[in-house]
Amino acid sequence: MKKLVLICGTIVLIFICSSLFLASSHIDSKEIISIRIKDTFSGDTPDGFPSPGERIALSITVAMDFIPEESYIVCDTGLVKIENNNTKFYAKRADTLINTPLEPVIFIKENCPTDILIPFILVYSKDTILDTISFNIHTVGIVDSCYLDKKVNKTSNKLHVKVASKATEGYPSGYTGILAEIRDSVGEIIDTVKLFDDGKHFDKDEGDGQFANSWWTPSSPKDYVIDLILMDSTMNHSFTMRQTIGFTTKDFSLTQPYLIVGDPYSDSPENEVVESIKELMDSLNLGYDNWNIWFRGYPDSNEILHWGRKKVILIWATRLGGTLKHSTKGKEIIQHFLKRSGNLFLSTSYLGKYIEDYGSELDLLFYEDILCSRFVSRFTSDDSVKTLTLSNPCTDQVSDTFNLILSLHDTNRFISFAEIIKPVSPALPIVTLLEREDSTVIIDTSSCFGLKVEKDKYKIIYLCFNINEISPFSVRKNFFGESLKWLSEETADTFSYQHVLEKDIELVRLSDPYPNPFLNESTIPFTLLSAGEVNLMICDLLGRTVRYLIRSSLSEGNYYAVWDGKDEKGDGTAVGYYFIRLEIKTVDKSSGKEKDIVVSKKLLKLRK
Repeated sequence: MKKLVLICGTIVLIFICSSLFLASSHIDSKEIISIRIKDTFSGDTPDGFPSPGERIALSITVAMDFIPEESYIVCDTGLVKIENNNTKFYAKRADTLINTPLEPVIFIKENCPTDILIPFILVYSKDTILDTISFNIHTVGIVDSCYLDKKVNKTSNKLHVKVASKATEGYPSGYTGILAEIRDSVGEIIDTVKLFDDGKHFDKDEGDGQFANSWWTPSSPKDYVIDLILMDSTMNHSFTMRQTIGFTTKDFSLTQPYLIVGDPYSDSPENEVVESIKELMDSLNLGYDNWNIWFRGYPDSNEILHWGRKKVILIWATRLGGTLKHSTKGKEIIQHFLKRSGNLFLSTSYLGKYIEDYGSELDLLFYEDILCSRFVSRFTSDDSVKTLTLSNPCTDQVSDTFNLILSLHDTNRFISFAEIIKPVSPALPIVTLLEREDSTVIIDTSSCFGLKVEKDKYKIIYLCFNINEISPFSVRKNFFGESLKWLSEETADTFSYQHVLEKDIELVRLSDPYPNPFLNESTIPFTLLSAGEVNLMICDLLGRTVRYLIRSSLSEGNYYAVWDGKDEKGDGTAVGYYFIRLEIKTVDKSSGKEKDIVVSKKLLKLRK
């Protein structure tokens, strides 16, 4: 199960103060207003509550009309260890003090039960006289995972939402309730579902820390995001875990020669790398489909088999390695796709470093045998800018250079998210470091920042940095376009768009063009058995639109269009193969549902 790692931020926990202990009668009683978990330390899994195994820093707010000369916390139970008990208060208002400059640090031991109150005492002094205020911390289990029966669901269908908390064995989780707030992809709340731990709502046993309930999906297909609202009525506190998990009720249909796989790298649906890739694809006028792992999960073997048969170019979009760096399944999917003669464009940092430090033997084998790469090091330099060269993958000639801007590291050296790798045969370097010694220019090809692989029946372009590092945009666009061109060679001629389904034959028919091959012009006949919005276009083998022949609303009937071999500007096109692409958006008369149908034919233009 996926472990959720969240950062607390400014989570306010309102605690119930217990009885007040006074060491002196002439000091007025004071009150603790709130305690919040200000921070947790590396390796812990905060969810807004104190949990066994967590190391936390407390921020305490008290109501006093003076600033104590000294203050610290104590606890006489063996369930916690106070690692830093000192605190120092500063005035927040005239009567309120807060200790943000110095917080006590507490480690809650692994054997500490969940669902108990741990007593603490805040000791403070004025004029050498000590006084105390007592308070409690309520322990709860860590939220370990939120999961569904499956990520891709049907509309108007019942699904089960389940949340598992990791509680101390033999004790309840400590949560008194969990709500699943279901939103659409733009953030609008669709519904709120109460989850139960009573053994009656598709959870397991009562009090075992697993909360669950069912929910019926709406009739319209959407992408959905689930936020979790965790409640602890013992301390009158709730905390919202944003963007805990996503799912979808949208169907997926492969219609384009390029497929962008959005791989999340921050446990959220937002993926700026996908948007950057889309911008490049749009600027090159290339058609693409999009598969978002955060909403859809990993594709299954049938999808991969279908993609391989269609000879699509897979563009894996992520940064910092995404889920690919630690997911065995993700690596297996890529390997399975490549064995089906699929081609891959991958641009991400930290993949090599992660596999080197934490990877299994299978991970290392994937990196060296499939990606044909061997990790060398993270890229560091005393200079803030380094120049890299870009080689055209089609010609192997240096085409451009760009400056890799490094970010400042804690050690006052510069470090980027780029990695240095060595190509493993048959890989060839395409992004290399350019250095100068006096007036001599040196290009080191023994190690590199990107390579191309042509092995067995597949091709890979692998860049070990974020493609947005290439600037300006014109250089990035040119290199990306040439990379896709190289990946499309030899495989593009066998690509065919999605064939019309048997049940759609009654709605549209695209007949063979004539003549085919042609010298001057070719006639393209087609039949519509249902009215709709029609696009008839000519595309090259990369999927780019060469010429629109029809863009109009058409009624039922027989039609034809003539292509004279020219592009949108009226210029002649190159000799070779093209695709006739017919798109229609119509309504199925039998079901009343909207349908998008795509049909294609291959057409060969000859030299005059």
